[in-house]
Amino acid sequence: MALNVKYFFITLLFGSVIAAVLLKPFETIKIKKENIPQLKFVSFESFEITKNGVESIGFGSEALKYEKRLTIKFPKFMRQTKKGIETVSANNGVIVEDSYVRLYDFVELSRDDNLTIKSSKMLYDMKTKLYSTEGNRFKAFYGKNVVTGESLKYYQKSGKIFADKIYAKIFEEDR
Repeated sequence: MALNVKYFFITLLFGSVIAAVLLKPFETIKIKKENIPQLKFVSFESFEITKNGVESIGFGSEALKYEKRLTIKFPKFMRQTKKGIETVSANNGVIVEDSYVRLYDFVELSRDDNLTIKSSKMLYDMKTKLYSTEGNRFKAFYGKNVVTGESLKYYQKSGKIFADKIYAKIFEEDR
């Protein structure tokens, strides 16, 4: 009888292997990780450290790290430039892998030299170091001077600003 039980289990094992090969009962599916957060950060700070030291600091109240992007609530980035400290903040932001930063909902960019730019949306291209309102309206303040318009482009390296459909109120300084 022990011999019959042994042959029964060998036959069962052999039959299971044949069934697994022929019937493929175990098929796996790949889950796309693009829309599933992998990490969550709460009240965080981020530093860009180069051979010259810390060049920029990022803050946020909450961030979700996905496969190729990072979404941030209340992002604020500060960077040392030739014109001094440059700060950009918004209610929401998305950073896409070494490509660009998209900021939206009450975006404000300011520099130490008294320039402030406000818009509902702004894109920062990391490769070209270009801020753009992507066709959206903006309002810029420089001291008492106010400029409104559309499609602002601000080149961070040179400090040059271009825009379409502008309207400006320029005040002459008292001498």
